[in-house]
Amino acid sequence: MLITISAWSYRDMFASGTMDHDRFLAEAKRIGADGIEVFPGHLRQGDPMRHAQEVADKAEDLGLAVATFITRNDFARPTAAERAQELERMRQWIVTAAAAGVRRLNTFTGSHTDGGNPLAEYHRVLDAYGEVTPFAEENGVVLCLENMSSVCPDADGILSIIRAVDSPSLRANPDPTNFRYCGVGDGETVYSETRKLMPYAASFHLHVGEFTPDGGNAFLDMARIRALLSEASYDGHVVLEYGGGTDPLGACEKGVAMARKWFASA
Repeated sequence: MLITISAWSYRDMFASGTMDHDRFLAEAKRIGADGIEVFPGHLRQGDPMRHAQEVADKAEDLGLAVATFITRNDFARPTAAERAQELERMRQWIVTAAAAGVRRLNTFTGSHTDGGNPLAEYHRVLDAYGEVTPFAEENGVVLCLENMSSVCPDADGILSIIRAVDSPSLRANPDPTNFRYCGVGDGETVYSETRKLMPYAASFHLHVGEFTPDGGNAFLDMARIRALLSEASYDGHVVLEYGGGTDPLGACEKGVAMARKWFASA
């Protein structure tokens, strides 16, 4: 498996100007990551697609793979005009990824709007993915739907979209910790929900930040996470995401070491 670090982990440093993509790439290389995930909010906003290509080229020069570009799409928006904009932006990211040789995008459902109809929101998301996945197929790009959603908070909701669209270009991006953030549950639920998504996984996210004295994950049983990946014969990117706190540099370095220990031979 490829141990990968998300740019989102350093979001506060990007915001303060103490991190840019050149430094991010150098840091990913220093801590021993195999690849990176690019967050569009950190790109030059005048021409983010061109900047994404530049970052991918520099990553390749350093021997780092680009696992995914994060799209930040919201297909649950209440108006047709908003959804049309979201779809057009997704098409732009698909073209950008294909041109840069990046074969996966980290995508989302979108967010529930206060007072909105949850069933209507679900169908908006389903219709949007049904519309955009043929374009992804044409460009050889896989949309990796992350379980970070107030529209489809549990695995069954995510799976229902993937199965209904029925496209090789729509797969899952399981993130065990997100089930807790979305209110699905803690403990056993985190593992059982993740297991449901694993047969469809084309990417995998893992939060890091709090560690046990021996360098393990303070909130997840890493042996069980490794077992879930092994059961599904998953051999792609494990994308590490720093969840918060004050020391992204130290946490990400520890996270890569932890992931290397648990997944290098999985």
